[in-house]
Amino acid sequence: MTVAASEDAQMTDSPDDGIDWTGVDLEVARHVCAQGETYLKAQQQSATAADQRATTMASILAVTSAALVAAAVNYATKVDGAALVAALFATAACLLAGAMSAFWAARPVDFAFPGNSPESYYTCLNSDLATVLGGEAENYNRHIEANNRLMGTNQWPVRIAMGLAVLAPLIGALVYLCGA
Repeated sequence: MTVAASEDAQMTDSPDDGIDWTGVDLEVARHVCAQGETYLKAQQQSATAADQRATTMASILAVTSAALVAAAVNYATKVDGAALVAALFATAACLLAGAMSAFWAARPVDFAFPGNSPESYYTCLNSDLATVLGGEAENYNRHIEANNRLMGTNQWPVRIAMGLAVLAPLIGALVYLCGA
């Protein structure tokens, strides 16, 4: 998710989701709006945790890859073991690809947050509060849907990174066996 500012949705006198909020009990409108805000906060926490996992995984894979490259270079300068050197490089390359995939998942993206800027309400200052809260609930719903799509898309690079991390030793072993 990595936080990047998302544009505030503009409030209007007539919300665009086809819901007529006029006449809705104020407490119902407050509750619906509060639930949307709660959901957006939970999404933000979940996405932040996913970013932390992806960044941690990427760092571990990148450092391990660098260590394997250093070992391969060190080994290649001392012993004639082309198969082992090739296996170390293959494993390092696989881990580095996984690191890049995990870093991609943690890249900065637009993410919708709860709340709105005061300016977004200027066009509806003369509306009744239930209608304004209803419009905000509709904004929250659109933000929730967009965040869900983004979070669903960003889970794949992490899964790819995990798969590459698991396959890396096997690929290294195969390279070694083919070269020995």
